[in-house]
Amino acid sequence: MQISLPDIVREEFQNFDIPPSVIHSSPDGWGVSQRKTGFWADSSTREFDMTLLGVPVRVRATPVEYRWDFGDGQSETTNSAGARPREGEDPAFAHVYRKAGTYTVRLTTVYRGEFSVDGGGWMPIAGRAAIASEPVQMTIYRYHRYLVDEDCVQNPGGPDC
Repeated sequence: MQISLPDIVREEFQNFDIPPSVIHSSPDGWGVSQRKTGFWADSSTREFDMTLLGVPVRVRATPVEYRWDFGDGQSETTNSAGARPREGEDPAFAHVYRKAGTYTVRLTTVYRGEFSVDGGGWMPIAGRAAIASEPVQMTIYRYHRYLVDEDCVQNPGGPDC
């Protein structure tokens, strides 16, 4: 059986050291139950140069899917990394935690690959590479509101003092 250059590239692509996406949240590292917590990932297209069978090959890995696990039994898959929300705006991609607690958020970024042999055109690589990110701990606080006629200075034993 003869192995061709595309077969070698496909096998190598599954083992590339593609840097993982970095998970971000807004607010940073915390949130409030029953309210939106924004998420996004720092990820970008990566290119690698290699030599296979004496031939220069350039490989491009492009993120195409983001598999989010929010740590509370909920998950979501998106085709976009999301973006940091502007001050005062709702996040483009968010999750609502139902209960207060500490949760571990996980993300797997899926990349599609292409390769170029000796400066030629780009050709697709069969298969995908799934890269897990470093998990992030989120502390989710409960939200509550009290109507009181005194503040904590006037009544240190009052609600939420």
